[in-house]
Amino acid sequence: MGRIGRIESVDFFRFLAITAVVSIHTGPVYNGANMDAQSWHWLAAQINQLVRFAVPFFFVISGYFWGVKVRNSSVVAAATLASAKRLALLFVVWSVLYDLPDWYKEVLRGIADYGWLGVVKVTYWRLLSIIKDPLPFLTVGTMFHLWFFSALLCSLAITSLCVWKKYHGFLIAVSISLFIVGLLAKSYVETPFGIRMDFDTRNGPFFGTIFFVAGYYLASFTPNSSWLSKGLAVFLFGLILQSVEVYLLWTVYGTGSYDDFAMNQEYVIGTFFVGLGVSMAALSNHSFFRSKHLSNLGKFTLGIYVIHIFFVNLFQPVDEVYNSLSWEIGYVLLILFLSVTSVLLLSANKFTRWLVV
Repeated sequence: MGRIGRIESVDFFRFLAITAVVSIHTGPVYNGANMDAQSWHWLAAQINQLVRFAVPFFFVISGYFWGVKVRNSSVVAAATLASAKRLALLFVVWSVLYDLPDWYKEVLRGIADYGWLGVVKVTYWRLLSIIKDPLPFLTVGTMFHLWFFSALLCSLAITSLCVWKKYHGFLIAVSISLFIVGLLAKSYVETPFGIRMDFDTRNGPFFGTIFFVAGYYLASFTPNSSWLSKGLAVFLFGLILQSVEVYLLWTVYGTGSYDDFAMNQEYVIGTFFVGLGVSMAALSNHSFFRSKHLSNLGKFTLGIYVIHIFFVNLFQPVDEVYNSLSWEIGYVLLILFLSVTSVLLLSANKFTRWLVV
């Protein structure tokens, strides 16, 4: 979101964050064969916890650049509408693209049963299933990682409405309340305060809003190089708090192994500070993070995010067979390389550039 003048260090962190996302979805060293399973899984769990900064960072930075737009132009509706249109379009188009393989398989079966009329029938049935139960599609789309777009749209809508009405105190209260409900229904669900819900609170407004709002309020300050040390301090505090929470939730209320619990939990209280701290460090524009090549790749983060699951799914059968250390590391690099290459090719064409940039 946002076409404000680029900050080189932010693009650098964007590339680090998308690399972290790829590692989350490929699960490096979780199925390693060169170490005993317990040690291997423990290492995978620690890596997973470390890279959990990525999506919160994307929310915060989105809120920051939207906030810069709003504060510069004082036109909340225009800035919001432009961003919302783009997010919604990408969400729908990529949902269609990810659904095409399943639709194609059903169409082939439909043609076999009904002739060419099967194409219409299959398409109608798929649309009817969405209409009958729209919530799964509206919150996740047709592929699990597309939840980010829906959550970002929810965060944008809530924040823009409150900012437009100047309900700033209410905005903070709502974002914190949503975050607490999200925690109690997910990572903290087994505690005495847990809330049982059929809805996955990772999706929708529950987690994304507080990060987006934090980014919006960061936009009211002028970043400088001192934000690096401040951001790293906040990040370190959040990482320690996150690790302690995960350990306590597992030992006191968790079920199964620590490794599985640490791999599957997504947000705890400390995650907020992890995402905020990394975002502050990124906004510092410190010379240490001004890498022209990596920053240039950071411009294509959105495209890498939406397309990389194509390659994860493509190579998943291979990943289930090979589990050596070289493959576990190479798998991440392979998916990243193929995603970057595809995005660069798509961005070079004026008809497909809008899909990835």
